Amino acid sequence: MSNPRPITLALTALLAAAPAALADVITFDALGPSTIGTIMPGQYGGLRWGNGGTSWHYMSLASNPSNTFLALSGNSTFVGGIGGADFNLNSVDIWSRRGLDANGDFYFVLYHDGATVYNGVIENDGRQRFTGDHTTFVPSYTGPIDGFAFAFDSNGLDWNHLAMDNVNITFVPAPGALALGLTGALALTRRRR
Repeated sequence: MSNPRPITLALTALLAAAPAALADVITFDALGPSTIGTIMPGQYGGLRWGNGGTSWHYMSLASNPSNTFLALSGNSTFVGGIGGADFNLNSVDIWSRRGLDANGDFYFVLYHDGATVYNGVIENDGRQRFTGDHTTFVPSYTGPIDGFAFAFDSNGLDWNHLAMDNVNITFVPAPGALALGLTGALALTRRRR
C-alpha cells in the first residue's frame, strides 16, 4: 500500500507555489502633479495605455495637486494587459472633467483574446451618463479580460469629458503557471517513491 503523505505534501507545495491573483488599485498619484496634463507612459500599473500612441494624459487640479487622475485628449481609449495578460476589471471611478458642463454618455467595451465579451452599446445596463461627481462603475461582466475601451455618443465628441481614477483590477495567473506547478508536484511524488 502506498503512503498518501507524499502526495498530500506535494499538493500542499503546489498550492503554496501557485501564483495567487494579484489585486491592485491603480491611483496614478505616483505620477505626480500636472495641472496642464502630461502624456501617460506607455505602460503603467501592469497595463498598457493605448495602442502605439496614447490619448491618455495624467493631470491634477491646482486645488488638489496630490490627487492625480487620467483624462482623455483624443478618442483612442484602449487600455490592455501588458503582453496580453488577463485581468478582471473590478471597478473604476469615472466622472466628467468638465464639471457643470457634464452631459452626454459613454459605454464600456471589454475584450478577451480578440473578442468583445461585453459591449455597453448594446447591453441593457451599458449606458453610463456623465456627471460632475465621481461615479464608481462596476461592470456586470465578471470574467477575465485583456483590454477595455470606451465608446461615446454624439459622433464620438463626448470623449473630452472623460476623467478616470482608482482602476481596481485583479491580474489572473496564466493557466500555464498552474500546469507547471502540477507537473513539478507529480515529479516530486515520483521521486519520493
